[in-house]
Amino acid sequence: HQLDLLDGFGGHEALREASASAWRAWRELCERKEALELSEEERLHRVDLIKFQLGEIDAVRPKRGEEDRLISDLPRLKNAARLGELAESAYAALYEQEGSAEESLARAVKAVEEMARYDAEAQALAVNLASVRAAASDAAEALSRWRGAETDPAALDELIGRQDKLAKLKRKYGATIEDILAFREKAGRELSALENHAAESAAIDKECAQAKKRLDAACAVLHDARHESAGKLAK
Repeated sequence: HQLDLLDGFGGHEALREASASAWRAWRELCERKEALELSEEERLHRVDLIKFQLGEIDAVRPKRGEEDRLISDLPRLKNAARLGELAESAYAALYEQEGSAEESLARAVKAVEEMARYDAEAQALAVNLASVRAAASDAAEALSRWRGAETDPAALDELIGRQDKLAKLKRKYGATIEDILAFREKAGRELSALENHAAESAAIDKECAQAKKRLDAACAVLHDARHESAGKLAK
């Protein structure tokens, strides 16, 4: 609490964050080094485990955003036949059956266009009705992609199977596909380090020493700033 007050007085927030960031970088390298300092038996066991984990993930090959697509596709595939029936019904009401919306709109447009010959104020109404008729025609055309649709058991089974595979990965490696991919990336780096542990250990030793120097320097700057601020407060 006293340090917070002192840092607030001296405006040391940026220096505090710099030292904290340097510590995090140094600590991450230390953890990587510790992971490499395993016995040979432990190292080989860890390599086998990571290879198994990567194999499970790579066998499924999860992709970012695919869960949203699966959630969207499932109701459509499950209810394809019903969608087809509804589309047929809507299309008939718009375009095919006697007294359809298209026929009614066509008669309305013709009548209002004739009205406009005698009253200019009806011209705008004729334009609006023509636009409605065109929209109905477009809607009927759009309905064609659902007309005649039938349930595809193979496609439905494939989608459900895909969801099951993703659910199994999520139980083991993360709550979302992004988490799973992040796990895979981290595990891949660890595997590479374990398989090349001698060279990796030497490289990490060098990086760790450099990170420690940066940490010491950042802490020294913060320490000096705090010492100066404490002197000002004492006066």
